[in-house]
Amino acid sequence: MKRSIILCLLLASTISFARAQQDYKSLLGTFYQHSENGFKDIIGVQTDTLSNFYPSVLTADIGEVQIGKFPYAVTLNWAVPLAQSSEVRAAVQDFMKATYSDDKLYKTVSDGTEEEGDMYTNVYVLGGAKPLLIFQTIYYRNEYDAEKSKFVMTMYGK
Repeated sequence: MKRSIILCLLLASTISFARAQQDYKSLLGTFYQHSENGFKDIIGVQTDTLSNFYPSVLTADIGEVQIGKFPYAVTLNWAVPLAQSSEVRAAVQDFMKATYSDDKLYKTVSDGTEEEGDMYTNVYVLGGAKPLLIFQTIYYRNEYDAEKSKFVMTMYGK
């Protein structure tokens, strides 16, 4: 009897843990939907009047989500500690392939490698006078201070 109770508790905790992990693909889709109006519906209250960054009311279970308001752009920035970013990076790669795969509308350019510790990927929309940056990822590994190592995704509002 004791054994079955322990097994049931173990099963319940495993299911709870699996459900507790965030669905990053859905979160990226939600971010993308909010980019249509410049993230106006998810921008939080700014506490630092000297900063261009505002908290987002949409959060992720890892990392920090902020919205940057600049004179010519509004961005959603998601910074994740590199050591915890493997699932997020995979979801972002899938999102980029699904959303920006049309070579006639978008151009994706990458520079650097993970082995080098710096890798930048930019997605540009084509068709205007010049390509317009609409999505960016940055992989940065700091050899001397692991806490400074980050994966950052930036999505531009429309």
